[in-house]
Amino acid sequence: MKKSMTILVPTDFSPASRTGIRFAIQWARQQKSKLILANVLNIVRMTRWSPGQYEAFVQEQRRTTLDALRRLAAEVCRQMDFRRQDMSTVLIDGLSADISLQDYCKSRPDIDMICMGTRGAGRIRKLLGTHTGNLIRHSDIPVIAVPAAYRAKSIKNILYASDLAAQGPELKDVVDIARGLKAALSISHITWSTDTVLDTSFMNKVWSKQYGYPVKMHYDEADSSISVTGNLKSVIRRRKPSLVVLFTHHDRSGIQRLLFPSEAESLSFITTVPLLVLGKPHS
Repeated sequence: MKKSMTILVPTDFSPASRTGIRFAIQWARQQKSKLILANVLNIVRMTRWSPGQYEAFVQEQRRTTLDALRRLAAEVCRQMDFRRQDMSTVLIDGLSADISLQDYCKSRPDIDMICMGTRGAGRIRKLLGTHTGNLIRHSDIPVIAVPAAYRAKSIKNILYASDLAAQGPELKDVVDIARGLKAALSISHITWSTDTVLDTSFMNKVWSKQYGYPVKMHYDEADSSISVTGNLKSVIRRRKPSLVVLFTHHDRSGIQRLLFPSEAESLSFITTVPLLVLGKPHS
């Protein structure tokens, strides 16, 4: 387990993105972390501009945006009593925020996760994808989606929503997260009428001993009249976690994603608590 982390925190200067910054700061308070506050800058070139005019415009836009980014970092650090030297700022050039952020992370292997505020999405944007949804589907590193209405508070309990398909590798990662944050860890497995269930008290003892960290598993009976995402939302409402952890497949084709959207991506549109999404281990 890493004792310290580096978290990339994208911002477009909106109130929703500020929520993501505040959550990242809370994480850094509980687990020593360096934060990178980033803005993706997309500068459109007017056809009538000469090369010199365009370059002057680019330089001015970069200067003013970087100044605004630094002011935002100073303001939020001051409001949350966070050390300014633990939050750096960077401008990332690119046309699409999600692609540019992924490319930047590939150039910075020290970055452990991306934390961003999300406003949810309307029906059309859900179909076409949002920056957060696209990152959840494709990012090689974990992504945290923080709902805009969330108010930063201690991360005291983590809910890992599991399908039990790759329990060993996934649980190890989740235990490392919980240990780093010193948070309680519970597992929820949604069961349907035909499912076989395990002895939870026995599994709790086995896993707690195996990973050296207390684990508490629950079976949550599904409501067959609603979707898997709806059932997950119901479990979250009932369990009241500080953070929800899900794993998602990154290797599905476009048509599979269209017909069977990722539960992690779907939940990111409606979640009321921060959602941490990791890629499922390759089979």
